[in-house]
Amino acid sequence: MQIKIRYFDGCPNWITAQERVEEAACLADVSVDTTLDRVTTHEEAVATHFSGSPTILIEGNDPFDGETASFGLTCRRYETPVGVQGAPSVQQLISVLRAVAGGGET
Repeated sequence: MQIKIRYFDGCPNWITAQERVEEAACLADVSVDTTLDRVTTHEEAVATHFSGSPTILIEGNDPFDGETASFGLTCRRYETPVGVQGAPSVQQLISVLRAVAGGGET
């Protein structure tokens, strides 16, 4: 399964996202190929619909895309079971990975 973590240098939350993706993949028993994609300019962010750092694309889709409406070089926030955080929870990622691996909706 292809996972791309899009980020920009001014936001450290991509590191947490990467760690959580790796943990979730292990716990979900899903093989993933994770790559990092650095966004460098506001123009690039707008042109590529970058919803903030980190944006996690699974098989090219953003399973959390309903949580943001703007594009740019900003730190993204995710609603998790324990409140707003800079990355989805491990459990949220497990659910998404299993849904994608099983052919379900995200």
